[in-house]
Amino acid sequence: MATPVIGAGHADVSGTAVIVFFVAAVDQNPGYSQSVKTIATAANAEKMLPVSNGKFLYLSNSNSTSVLVVDTRTDSITRTIELASKPLAITIAGKFVAAATADKSIKLINTSDHTIIAGKQIPYIVNRLQSAPTGDYLYGLASDAGKILQIIVPELRIMQELNCPANASDIAVSNNKLYISYFDDNKVSVLNMKSVKISDDEMAGLPEILVRFEAGVQESQIVAMMSESGLEQIKVIKALNIRVFRVRSSKPIKEIIAACEQQPFVKYAEVNQTYKTQK
Repeated sequence: MATPVIGAGHADVSGTAVIVFFVAAVDQNPGYSQSVKTIATAANAEKMLPVSNGKFLYLSNSNSTSVLVVDTRTDSITRTIELASKPLAITIAGKFVAAATADKSIKLINTSDHTIIAGKQIPYIVNRLQSAPTGDYLYGLASDAGKILQIIVPELRIMQELNCPANASDIAVSNNKLYISYFDDNKVSVLNMKSVKISDDEMAGLPEILVRFEAGVQESQIVAMMSESGLEQIKVIKALNIRVFRVRSSKPIKEIIAACEQQPFVKYAEVNQTYKTQK
């Protein structure tokens, strides 16, 4: 009895790239395949990097400056997201899609409405991008610079820069470990990220602020505020529209609170106090 195999590929037909989903029956005739669906992408695709979050397929076309969004329920392109520069790497990071582009920037796309909510210039061209399982961090490989970057999400701030050999070719993340492969070298390096990340003791010494937002605040507004003030989100209280942030900036805490309260979408901001009962 034939065993069905499901797959996908792409082809260039007269300058128009198409995505072909197919089912092949593997039996006495292994060359048989039946086309199920073809999606015209209207782009000459030399290379496409598909990333799926289960509902949508995000296609990064390295011959253009855009990301295509495919609704997997209808297998149709529903959105074209313009990045303004050639995408080199793309990955899912929690509820976001992160894209590294040729203009030395990282852009963050909200998967709920497929809009760019944050973008930041960095010192290097990142050619490989992976996300931590939690989606809180990105790991970017900048091969030309010999660097691996740990980038916090959604602020897109570089937390750490790790040196790596210039022939590093790809990275993967699993179980708090970073795996690094190399050109012309039959080995894979394994880096325990728990041993290089900021310790819990160091985190505990950083101040925290509590911010209550107005109804209808946009995620892009919050991300912009976090980036400007050097904040890292650590808790969300949805019922009260409150978020707790860790302060990573060297600015005085009063100055950061004042900057937050100047935003029209902020009701108030204050230091997050921890109280302990007397024994």
